[in-house]
Amino acid sequence: MQDMVFGNDWDMSVYRFLLVGVSHVAALGEPQPPEVQEQVHGMLSEGVPATLPPHIVDTLLQRRSQAKQIGPWVEGHYRPGRPM
Repeated sequence: MQDMVFGNDWDMSVYRFLLVGVSHVAALGEPQPPEVQEQVHGMLSEGVPATLPPHIVDTLLQRRSQAKQIGPWVEGHYRPGRPM
């Protein structure tokens, strides 16, 4: 997913994180053309769709907004257990 987003001019942020010990991937951004949506859904199809709690979505949207102010590509890695 990271290579796919980096290699294209998509307005999208992707986050991988643990929530209650379960790995999640969230892709946030502007609506994409149908072919892009198909690629993203294909990449995520091995998982099970989940509804995230509103406070998690708000936190990710806030981080996305902050990252967009830094530059077009921002990457961060954090050790498990570090709160967002």
